[in-house]
Amino acid sequence: MMDDALENLYQETAEDKLEGIHKITTLLSSATTTTNDNTSTTANSLDDVVENDQLLGALARLFSESSHHPIELTFGIGKIFLSLSLIEDYHEILSSHRVGSLCLDVIDLELKRALHRGSCDENGESSCSSYAFTRKEENVLFICLSILDNLANEVTVLRKMVKKSLVQCLLGCIHLQNVGPALSLLKKGSIFEETAIELSSSSSGVAVISRLAELLSRSSNTSSNDNESITVQQDVVITLFNMSFHQDCVALISNAEDIHSRLVTLMENESSVSSTNLQLMYHLSSREEDRQQLYEASITPHLIQLLKTHTSSSLDEVEEMDLGLVGLLVNVSCCDMSLVAHISYS
Repeated sequence: MMDDALENLYQETAEDKLEGIHKITTLLSSATTTTNDNTSTTANSLDDVVENDQLLGALARLFSESSHHPIELTFGIGKIFLSLSLIEDYHEILSSHRVGSLCLDVIDLELKRALHRGSCDENGESSCSSYAFTRKEENVLFICLSILDNLANEVTVLRKMVKKSLVQCLLGCIHLQNVGPALSLLKKGSIFEETAIELSSSSSGVAVISRLAELLSRSSNTSSNDNESITVQQDVVITLFNMSFHQDCVALISNAEDIHSRLVTLMENESSVSSTNLQLMYHLSSREEDRQQLYEASITPHLIQLLKTHTSSSLDEVEEMDLGLVGLLVNVSCCDMSLVAHISYS
């Protein structure tokens, strides 16, 4: 089947190429089937694909020519690369075929198409710029971002992505409906100062921070989506915290609509209050206007409850108070004398 698939990839028509992609994806799908003793029935199929240099070369070549092929072909090739990227041992081979770089190129292409579509009104005239993604574009972007997210687990690879065009791509992808992979990449990339600088200097910076603030309030009724929402919220908090070490980003975060009340809302469930959330608010509270907005968002009762919980522990159980909480208590007390009284009493 592998030889037949490779032959299809070299055919002239898109239909033949798609047939070749289908044969490969069928082979990879069979590699995940298991027998009763939980052992793979075709464990060598993945190795057969990844070790076939001619096959990977043909796939990479077609992937690099995405602008000349139907989007279905790009999506099919992306699914193959995504399957391989799930296994860390294959990352070096994928990198040798420039799969990460090609994914960035595909993302850039689809973003330009979506931006062009969103920048024209019904008469085809230029209007305000916004992204108008088709369902197929969203699927291709999800695949490419997921591949990059898997490859970015290696810090040196992640730094190369940031130095290329990752951040610029993410500024557009953060507006996707399924934001998970883009947000995960932005969280990982936010450890680098270059990310904060590019975000704060970009004309899209305000829109991106606003989108992150919006995601803090993400909610759902089903338990599976609740777990997804919690993951999104955690990724947003970590991303904002990392960026809050850069003063220009602090200004952007502070100006995001309802950001203070959204962060305070995350404190309503005391057991799930994260140290990162406290440290983020501590960073923001270093500015007088932010202290006032946190106070107006009714942060005081939550801080008092956290303080009571900490001081009510027995001597054997007491733990060192979170430094973010300590700093937040001190800063917010500048606006609220009732909090000063509780701190003094404790």
